[in-house]
Amino acid sequence: MGAARSHLNSLQIYCTNALSLLNKQLKLGVQIDSIKPDIITVTETWLTQPVDDMERDFESFTLVRAQMVQMVVDGIEEAFA
Repeated sequence: MGAARSHLNSLQIYCTNALSLLNKQLKLGVQIDSIKPDIITVTETWLTQPVDDMERDFESFTLVRAQMVQMVVDGIEEAFA
């Protein structure tokens, strides 16, 4: 593969559980600028305030927010294989 297509050989994914996303927005931005991932996934269980201002910080990404429909009291909320 030529140099023009070498970026197709890898995909960088940044995944984190924020634990207070609004308080860690600056730190998250620094990490993303350093790593330069193709995909960013952030989980935040108790996000109650709007995160619209985060769209300005990550202009090249699309912000997708999924609200929790049902409260999980016991067990695993998310599982990845």
